[in-house]
Amino acid sequence: MDKLSSYLSLDLIKLHLNANTKEEMLKEMALLVKDKVTNFDKFYEALLDRESAGSTAMENGLCIPHTRNSYVKEFCIAVGTKEEGIDCSSIDGKKSTVFFLIISNDKTKLEHLDALVKISRVVNDEIATMVLSSTKSKEGFIELIKKLELRWQFYCHFF
Repeated sequence: MDKLSSYLSLDLIKLHLNANTKEEMLKEMALLVKDKVTNFDKFYEALLDRESAGSTAMENGLCIPHTRNSYVKEFCIAVGTKEEGIDCSSIDGKKSTVFFLIISNDKTKLEHLDALVKISRVVNDEIATMVLSSTKSKEGFIELIKKLELRWQFYCHFF
């Protein structure tokens, strides 16, 4: 499977989200992928349903909202950051600062699962989310992800 960085594209990254609530974040992130779905309202409803089933906010500032449904034309990942953080009901009770929205359909469910695993491995600590959330450019964000991937590969090689 591909590296996490290969799934990212500049046009699907929004640094410094305007959102202040989880619902606003989900809407802002969903609008990033509007061209990748056939019916935005139904897609967004499915995204909200998934989030209401259980928060996708992890630990250390990482949040990975995701949905797999028939309204998605193609697999993609959108990224958002909010240095001040948004309360997304995370496992550790901290605000989320880095958001990866994963969308897929039944044909791309393996990419979806692969992306979930890669994000949770590569962006796995508070320092990573702190640096990513304060990044000033989209290109810089992707470069940081590439460096975090190298760190993960190095770690796996020795342990």
